[in-house]
Amino acid sequence: ASLVSSGVPRFYSVTATLTAPTSGYDFVVDGSMTEGKTTHVFLRLVAPGVNEITLPVLTLHKQGVNLGVNVGATVEVHLMRAQRGIIPPDVYRLMARFLVL
Repeated sequence: ASLVSSGVPRFYSVTATLTAPTSGYDFVVDGSMTEGKTTHVFLRLVAPGVNEITLPVLTLHKQGVNLGVNVGATVEVHLMRAQRGIIPPDVYRLMARFLVL
């Protein structure tokens, strides 16, 4: 993941890139929020369902989230792994942490 800022005033965005082991994966943005001095970005990687046909190819996925100008002193990117057709546990794991300068 990467945190990018541009312009005056600073406009922030987060970009996350990953490679899935087969076709059939989805990489989605669940949302973002600022809580205290930390801005959280929530992403989800959805694996193919049990009976879905997939191809054994590495698949690049990329998501960007525009955070705007009001971000906390820290930006944390969280990732949930889920499988299509199965209710996932509501668990996001920390993927990256950035200090905003």
